[in-house]
Amino acid sequence: MTKYLQTFLLFVSCCAYSQIPISVKVKDALGNENFHVTCTNDLDANGCIPLHVEYPELKQATTYQLTQGTYDPPIPLNQGTALNANFDDLFTPKIDLPFKFCFFNQYFESVVIGSNGMVTFDLNQQGNINYPNVLWQNPNQGLPKNSIFGVYHDMVFSDADASEIYYSTIGTAPYRKFVISYYDGRVAGCTDRSSSQIVLHETTNIVEVFVDKKLTPCPTRKFENALIGIINDTGSLGYSPASRNTGNWQALQEAWKFTPNGSAIQPTVTWTNSAGQAVASGIQVTLCPTQNEVYTANVVFNICGNSNLTLTDDFTLDFDPSYPISRNYTQNFCGNTPIQLNLNDFKPNVTSQNPANFNFTFHQTLADAQNNQNSISTNYSLNSNKVLYVRIQNPNVPGCFRVAVLTLNFLTKNLLTDSILLCDTNNDGIEQNYDLSFLNSQIFPAGTSGFSYYLSQSDAQNNTNVVTTANITTNTEVWVRLQDAACTYILGPVNFTFQPGVNANSPINFSYTMCDINADNNEPFDFALNIGPLITTQPGVTFTVYQTFAEAYNNSGTVVGTIKEGQYTVYIRVQIPGGCFAVVTVNLNITFTKILVNDKNEYICFNGTEDITVNLQTLSANMLVAPSTVPVTEFYDNYLAALDGLNPISPIQTITENGNFVSKTFYVRFEQSDTCYTIKAINVHLVHPVIVDSNFTVCDFNNDNTEVVPLAQFSGAIIGNQNATTTFYLTQADAQNGTNPITSVNVVGTRQLFVKINSYNCTQVYPVTISLVSTPAVNSVVNINLNNICDNNNDGSRAV
Repeated sequence: MTKYLQTFLLFVSCCAYSQIPISVKVKDALGNENFHVTCTNDLDANGCIPLHVEYPELKQATTYQLTQGTYDPPIPLNQGTALNANFDDLFTPKIDLPFKFCFFNQYFESVVIGSNGMVTFDLNQQGNINYPNVLWQNPNQGLPKNSIFGVYHDMVFSDADASEIYYSTIGTAPYRKFVISYYDGRVAGCTDRSSSQIVLHETTNIVEVFVDKKLTPCPTRKFENALIGIINDTGSLGYSPASRNTGNWQALQEAWKFTPNGSAIQPTVTWTNSAGQAVASGIQVTLCPTQNEVYTANVVFNICGNSNLTLTDDFTLDFDPSYPISRNYTQNFCGNTPIQLNLNDFKPNVTSQNPANFNFTFHQTLADAQNNQNSISTNYSLNSNKVLYVRIQNPNVPGCFRVAVLTLNFLTKNLLTDSILLCDTNNDGIEQNYDLSFLNSQIFPAGTSGFSYYLSQSDAQNNTNVVTTANITTNTEVWVRLQDAACTYILGPVNFTFQPGVNANSPINFSYTMCDINADNNEPFDFALNIGPLITTQPGVTFTVYQTFAEAYNNSGTVVGTIKEGQYTVYIRVQIPGGCFAVVTVNLNITFTKILVNDKNEYICFNGTEDITVNLQTLSANMLVAPSTVPVTEFYDNYLAALDGLNPISPIQTITENGNFVSKTFYVRFEQSDTCYTIKAINVHLVHPVIVDSNFTVCDFNNDNTEVVPLAQFSGAIIGNQNATTTFYLTQADAQNGTNPITSVNVVGTRQLFVKINSYNCTQVYPVTISLVSTPAVNSVVNINLNNICDNNNDGSRAV
């Protein structure tokens, strides 16, 4: 086989910024821009070709290189669209650019033209004054920002003479130029004329300034300074020729170029084929075509902030009809038995050429295919995954061949087991309505899906009569249809054998009545003792109760050990030694007798230190709801004693604890019998309202020693964390009698009033003192008016 492609060097052309269009080129190692594949003009040994893209060096517009050029404006200065300039010292409305322009690393799509020989990207300047007095050296924050000066000096344009401002677009994308020309503007105060031109370049983002004439201003001029240059949006960075920075100078037919000179932009390159599919990425790639292709290199430059510039070029590669194109091919086959194949049927799959024009042989190894030896028969029995190598050869040129890889996948599925051992519940030789989903984990690996069950092979093959349950005997056969993304498999049959199981009665209907101690709708219950004998009398059996059938079957979940009132179902797992079990459905009908008792909270007012005696018999008189009476009512000082019914206490109890809020809990047991009772708490609370804070100060806002003060603002500080309310009064007598409450008070200097604190209907009256404090004196508001301040940048701000 002919080989001529070895290693190659990547040539990247760096095009200088000039009038030459910028472009990219795709080439192979020998510089070809297209390739025709023949037996004598071949690809490499792997059927591939290395390609690379040559691209220009573009730089970010973060900084600029300033150079002086040759005076050669792209169009005469008196050509283009006229602004009909008849104004002085004015910015025009915005003019949309025909392309995006990157200036100091920001994209702009419009400009505003100033009549004094400058252009700005600051759209806020539309219609503003274009100040003629150029006072600062570039850069300076006093200069108009985000601007191009070319030439910035005081000019007047009038419709009474030939003076005019023009703009135009020349060239074709992506290499257009936007041109602004100042033609014969009169220097203010003089008869002298001035002409210059600003050029914006698409893609390269170069700025050019061409000066036809800018004379030394006459003695009667208004402002003498002029400026050529560019400046960024903060005024911190700018570029001007040293001899053309702000000053009094003259220029005739000269040119200045501002070229982006930031970091070189490394492009990203993606490659697509004729169908637009991505096939590779990178400046240099190796591509392996299997048919006629047009490869496109898409070269993307992040040219300005987050904006991209994309340049493309195509590389056409085609094959001579006599060339043996090879392409790898994979096919899947489904089944559980060997599949007979004719390998000749794959010829159209492994080449995009006409198969009749080539010789095909099939081999077990790549070396055999390359050496044209040990070919195998085209009648092939596939019983496992296989990789074959197909030699495709030009019949007239034996050394002109390609090798395709033919991958044949033999997809098969098998059950983990096809024999299932079942427990024969009631040992009657049949499992009625057996849930076939119980087979899933036994015959399939975890995570298997897409299967269904059938009672015959024919039904499984035809996907008819799907079953989810079956009456299983030792003669039953179950078939499985398994469908995945590629294949359908018919698996089985699954056969069954029995082992001795549980003798169980099911379902069980069980009614039961008992006392609901403490009336909480929950009572411990011994299912094995009460229901077990109704299910089975087999020896060694265990009973475990669950809320659902699935929990009982899997012997997992929360075990039930209590009952509640009502009709509901539980599931009991009945298991015998040896592992066999049955799940029995138990339908419960539970009735509770109960003693209903209300809670009791008693609030008693006291002074915080006195002993309080309570009669628990009296306090509990209204707690019993149903029945109306019980034989036994006893009192206890702790819950456990009440639960055991031991050591009851006297109903007369004295509370000796001191404090502002003292709580004491007693327990009362209402009892029908030793096995039927309800215990409830009697909570006694001793309440003594107290005042937390009684002295308050208020600002005297006008320092006139009088304020009307709202009183609700002090309530939180007065009661602290007590559960209480406050009411304010002017006198102690009003507070004690609860008459004439107030919500605000007029305070002169210092004033005392009274507050009644109410907590759980316990009240206490306390004095409260409110005092005024002086407010710091301040001067009146000073109004400052600034008039006739010059806004040099039209930006709405000026340092004062």
